[in-house]
Amino acid sequence: GLGIPAEPLFRSLSNPVLTAIAQGFNNRELIAGLILPVHMVAASEFKYHQLDPSLQSFKAPDAALGATAQPNEIPLAMAEKTAATNDYGLVHRVPQKRIDEAPEGYDHIKVGAATLTKNIWLGHEARTATAVKAAANYTEKQALGSNGTKKISDATADLPKQLMEQLDRPLLRPNQLTLGRDVATALRTHPSIVKAIGINGTDSGVVSLAALADLLELDRILVGNALVNTSKNSTPNLTNPWAGVFAAHYVNAMANPGMLEDDATFGFTAMSLDLDVQTTEDMSRGTRGVQSIKVAAEMVELITASSPYLRG
Repeated sequence: GLGIPAEPLFRSLSNPVLTAIAQGFNNRELIAGLILPVHMVAASEFKYHQLDPSLQSFKAPDAALGATAQPNEIPLAMAEKTAATNDYGLVHRVPQKRIDEAPEGYDHIKVGAATLTKNIWLGHEARTATAVKAAANYTEKQALGSNGTKKISDATADLPKQLMEQLDRPLLRPNQLTLGRDVATALRTHPSIVKAIGINGTDSGVVSLAALADLLELDRILVGNALVNTSKNSTPNLTNPWAGVFAAHYVNAMANPGMLEDDATFGFTAMSLDLDVQTTEDMSRGTRGVQSIKVAAEMVELITASSPYLRG
């Protein structure tokens, strides 16, 4: 009755410090960003370029030009596509009482923001693994063990020769391999690989990933180690989404298909909203209120140049 406005029960603010921490998050166990590099796009709906080898710029053009003639015009080797980002977000609530009584140096809000950020990127990791394993994203499904080739599990296979021949076949030679941990171990200990690299003059041992990449003339070899909880209930079910994967890709991290550049790369992650952290005070809960942390992002994983699929 005194005309004094009531204190709002909810106050939600974007937190620049926590947002900076979230955007700087780096987990070496996650490899999705090295397969589908992240690039910002201007809006949630956007256009991007997808490699189309049937277009003219993969042919040798006639560039001869007369003194007064018009130069020949050729289209780019890219098809224009339209896509939209998806919305992702997670929330964690912390009673103000726990925050007030936390041990010195322990920040419940920062810990909560870091945990949510990790889980946002784990979702990205799982979706990228799904895209990598999808046969529709590959022009050639070169299953090892077919067409005269041998499986990695076959100790008699000449893997250096076999893999080099298959890597040399695509229009864009792959510059990296993506492997599950199980496949990586099988490759690194295979007698033909060990012998080719020349460890102690024998075919028994373990080669480094760097030595294997050098042997196959690749920029790098990625090994997926992430564990993702796929459970829909309270009982955790941790799985490695990269288990069994053996895939070859051409990745150009500098290429940004979302900017309509004429540079090929296996794919990219388009983001219309980089990770944003908001904190909310809810004075209607508990004795001292509750603080909520929300981490949100807008992104979508896209394949822009199909690759061969070398399945072990």
